[in-house]
Amino acid sequence: LIAANYLAKHLLSTLKASTGTLMGVLDLGGSSTQIAAPPALLSGEALSSKLGEDDTFVRSFLNLGMERMRQRTFDRFVSSASGLQQARRAVPNPCSFYGYSPDGEDWRGVGDSKACEAAVAALLQEERNTCQQKVLAATAAADECLSSDPLEVPKGLTDKPRFFLISGYMYVTDFAGWLVKNPAVKLPDTFTPPEGERPYATPTIDELREAAAIVCSEPWSALQDFAHGDSRHKFTPAKKVPHRCFEINYIIALLSVGYGLPSQERLFHIVDEIDGGEIEWTLGAFLHGLSEFAVPQVTQEL
Repeated sequence: LIAANYLAKHLLSTLKASTGTLMGVLDLGGSSTQIAAPPALLSGEALSSKLGEDDTFVRSFLNLGMERMRQRTFDRFVSSASGLQQARRAVPNPCSFYGYSPDGEDWRGVGDSKACEAAVAALLQEERNTCQQKVLAATAAADECLSSDPLEVPKGLTDKPRFFLISGYMYVTDFAGWLVKNPAVKLPDTFTPPEGERPYATPTIDELREAAAIVCSEPWSALQDFAHGDSRHKFTPAKKVPHRCFEINYIIALLSVGYGLPSQERLFHIVDEIDGGEIEWTLGAFLHGLSEFAVPQVTQEL
């Protein structure tokens, strides 16, 4: 949170707000996903004294990373299928590319983004309900659960993004942008390809949903022809190509169902870096250590 807003010039090195508008950060990895939503600050006001849980919203969901949820989703498809489909290894998997059928699996891809999103959304709701039941039984803390309330959007200008999306968000959406710009991909007549070097750098959820329909409908046989070798997507190694249909639908479901964010607002700026700088927690820790709030604490300890 600190590093991203410093690199975006919303914070000075003293951690005082330079613009009066801070952006939140959403991070998505293979095993877990994180949220950091900042407090409201006036220009010149220090962030350091508002980094506690009363002012800054921070959550980490250790079971909601892309790899974990992909395996759970695929396992659910298989366990819900008929015995005959399982025996024939013909369980339809809407979250995988049409025609993709890896060795050792009981499913085969059918590439249906709408069905995939619905399946993932149902699992996220199930995760929420199960976790809340654990809270009632005093076996889990409330901050471990997806909230039933929408994620609060950081205050700021109404026509500007409010969250930086990093890591998995960037790799997956950049793949979608690369795919829809590829001349070998047949696009629907009703689809207007977004412009720019990175078409989905500032998307709405609805725009990602439209992209997901195109990504998942691409046959595996065709995708293999241009997703490998010199023409491959720079952030997608060969072993990750089969996962991209699921992953873009997971992002859509997580943002809309998991976090309750509106589908038509342009809330996100998806980045790999900001102004040439990488978003590293070590930078944030360094700046926090230099801040006027942290220095007296260090002095007392010494």
